[in-house]
Amino acid sequence: MSLAEAEQFLCTLSQCKACQTLECIIIQLSRGGPQDLPGSSLRPITQLLCFAQLQTLHLHYPNSSIYIDDDLLLKAMSSWPHICMLQIEGLYHHAATITFCGLFTVLRQCPHLHTLQFLIDAANTDIDLDAKPLHSLQILDLTITSHIADAKAVAHILFSMLPCVDRVRKSMQVWHEVNTYLTHFKASALLAISPGVEGPSGQSRGHAPPNNPN
Repeated sequence: MSLAEAEQFLCTLSQCKACQTLECIIIQLSRGGPQDLPGSSLRPITQLLCFAQLQTLHLHYPNSSIYIDDDLLLKAMSSWPHICMLQIEGLYHHAATITFCGLFTVLRQCPHLHTLQFLIDAANTDIDLDAKPLHSLQILDLTITSHIADAKAVAHILFSMLPCVDRVRKSMQVWHEVNTYLTHFKASALLAISPGVEGPSGQSRGHAPPNNPN
């Protein structure tokens, strides 16, 4: 499907009765040269807000940028109370506009969401980690357009807020260090709550060391 065909398809789809019943939308554009100008981005999300029964949305625009920020993400998730899978793939020549704060805000409104994929700004790690963890999300696939300045902080956010996410499923090298920290945090937490499991020093966790008879 070309970009022009996708735009016409979305326009037609949003005006038909299917918007009251459709549960799955997958749009994959054909590859080719860049289909939008630098500095511009497409907004297909706004054309899909009327699909109140939507459970799966996958937009694959390999040569175009899809615009979505915290406010639009919140509006979308409020419009899709049954959403289970959201995947947005585009040409990432724009700075990310979704933050961790915005992400966790919308996840609290989506108890069925288990798979999430989009571009995120990983620079802002000022998150309230005392908030209640979110257990529904299991698969997290995030793309960033810049270096992660504090991989340990990002891993700690994911560990604290998304306990069912084992790793960020993205092959980008920038996530390797985050996933390494995340694995370490989960292993340490498991050792801390597992009596009888040997720690790094060989001592059994959960039991006091024996007194020296001498």
